[in-house]
Amino acid sequence: MRDRSAAPSLGVWAAAVGAAGFASGFLGPIALVPGANQGPLLGLLITGPGAVALGLAAGIVARLLPLSDAQRWRALSAVCGATAVIILIGCLLGPW
Repeated sequence: MRDRSAAPSLGVWAAAVGAAGFASGFLGPIALVPGANQGPLLGLLITGPGAVALGLAAGIVARLLPLSDAQRWRALSAVCGATAVIILIGCLLGPW
């Protein structure tokens, strides 16, 4: 059994940030802009894969920084939250 206090792996970073990006990109346009007929495609094609790449990059940066395991978990939570908030704000702005 794995130690819960161990630092999150790169796979956990990619999955967590990717899930936050996908969920906010898929459900955000449905809830915030109901008239957008292709809103869920944002999560499927753009924010989901982009957030996975962001999660990998953030995980690599977190490994390079001298952080404790608890600080890495907090950083993961912060990156997930910031990703979701930025995507939801982008959904509210609409097309240019």
